Amino acid sequence: MITVGRFNQHMGEIKRRCPHMVPLYAALNARGNTQRLTTSQGELNRLMGSGWYAIQQVGYCVNSRNCGAKKALRQLSVTAKLADIVYTTDDNEFNFLNYNRAEYRGSGSGPICYLW
Repeated sequence: MITVGRFNQHMGEIKRRCPHMVPLYAALNARGNTQRLTTSQGELNRLMGSGWYAIQQVGYCVNSRNCGAKKALRQLSVTAKLADIVYTTDDNEFNFLNYNRAEYRGSGSGPICYLW
């Protein structure tokens, strides 16, 4: 992920080298004390409409394997209630949690975007 500060500092060069960059947003649900990441302004708007708070833009990434980004950022959520969301770029961790841990079983989704 490229931080907002770094992107702003080198915006022209970054946009020229990688026009596929998209903002990565964070939203917080205070009731469940959980945070969700998304690159979709539409999803962020839907979350805010259902009680989530937009926290900030946390950085930039790409929506597909472009510009040398190869690590898929994926999420797993506790399935029983609104609670922890785990983010990982590690395929082994994702598969272990998604298939072997009861609280996360079958909840895996993504990729949200790709990182370096």
